[in-house]
Amino acid sequence: MGRNRVTALRSPASDPSLRLAEPGRALVRWLSVRALDTEAGERLLPAVPPHCAVTVADLAQPYAEEWERFARELSCPQEQEDAQRAG
Repeated sequence: MGRNRVTALRSPASDPSLRLAEPGRALVRWLSVRALDTEAGERLLPAVPPHCAVTVADLAQPYAEEWERFARELSCPQEQEDAQRAG
């Protein structure tokens, strides 16, 4: 699954609207690091001892919620524009 994320990053990384602007390059770098982080996380999952599983899950949950919010905002661009105008 992590490998698919890395492959999927090729498209935005080569998109001129992202590649030619610093905010776009920053976004691609940020996503690249996260793609590698999830791959590392998948490899580290077996290292979590059963007695630490709940604690580690509690630590991971806010990250999952933030990614969900990020994806939701990207999936609904009109709502995002409306929120920016209202804010």
